[in-house]
Amino acid sequence: MKLAVVCDYSLRYTGGAQTALMAQVRAWSQQFPVVLIAPDVPPTHLPGVTVVQPPRGIRSLELPVVRANPVVHAWMRRTLKQHQAQAVMVHSEFGLAASAVAQAKQLGLPSLHTVHTFFWRAPLMAQPFAPVARGFHRLVTGLEQQRVRLADRPLDSALRGMTLALARQADAVISPSAHQGERLRSAGLDSVSVVSNVAEVVPGERSLVPGTPLKLLWVGRFAPEKRLDVAIDAVRLARRQGAHVELTVAGGEPPRGVNDPFIHFRGVVPHERVVDLIDDAHATLLTSCGFDNQPMVILESAARGRPTLVCDPVLATEFGGAVVGSAGNTATDLADTIVACAQAPETIVRAGREAKLLARESSPRAHVKNLQNVISRINMS
Repeated sequence: MKLAVVCDYSLRYTGGAQTALMAQVRAWSQQFPVVLIAPDVPPTHLPGVTVVQPPRGIRSLELPVVRANPVVHAWMRRTLKQHQAQAVMVHSEFGLAASAVAQAKQLGLPSLHTVHTFFWRAPLMAQPFAPVARGFHRLVTGLEQQRVRLADRPLDSALRGMTLALARQADAVISPSAHQGERLRSAGLDSVSVVSNVAEVVPGERSLVPGTPLKLLWVGRFAPEKRLDVAIDAVRLARRQGAHVELTVAGGEPPRGVNDPFIHFRGVVPHERVVDLIDDAHATLLTSCGFDNQPMVILESAARGRPTLVCDPVLATEFGGAVVGSAGNTATDLADTIVACAQAPETIVRAGREAKLLARESSPRAHVKNLQNVISRINMS
């Protein structure tokens, strides 16, 4: 079954959604052909993958500015027909994705929308711009949002409304996590299926013997919702309590005033190098709370037999024994967990074994099979 995978965003930026998308493309292309429709796709030489560059708007802004207008609809229809797509999977909420879903419907093809996060959060100062956001989304997609309150703050609600507006058009909605799936159903979506993102097991996993120092890795965007400051403060507090722990940070340069000798910044690291950083750590550290759906760093760590320390109780429940959860979401709570792991390294070893099981359950073959089941249900309905 040939799958068309569509995304409005540049794939040169390796955020979690882009990482999950490319993992899906690699998984699907191991068994079936893929046509990848997205702007700024890095050079890829995957067998069975055909890359198609869509019309672009303002290139320098890297914004989802492709409008779902008659010209784009005609282009999308031709592209899907030319490449003989048999199903359409979209990974965004803007014009290109809206056109793909609309044209899939016209061609009688099943359409699926993967929601990478329904927990949008915008800065406080941007909240008054909710009407602008709704207007922009309507302009590029042609879709109207239902005026329902989806979050306490207006722009957060508008951003979540964008997701719902497109998700309602698709035949099925894919949520990588159970907790997000429940939120989507509560917001009024009926056809939600939980299908995990892909955990790609790369050959050459290196075992790391438990010992001192406890080596932790934080990797991600330096964005407020990722709470890097909590990770830094937690490690500092843990060391004050006597824990021999070191932290490696990948994703940017050191914030002002952070020059601790036990915190090592690696800058922006290419995705293919993240595996090496994971192998050099005993565990990864995830400090977001109430924001993430299914963080790829947890799956990437699990694929290397490494657990993740989390402070989000929802993620702790979602991933069970593959993560080590703290009692709360503050730096003090996380520091206590780090100290406990440093004093009892068997905790990390035990969670690492569970992480390997998680990786097997989220393997490329399992992911493809689960998506095939969703597509089959659409075709039978």
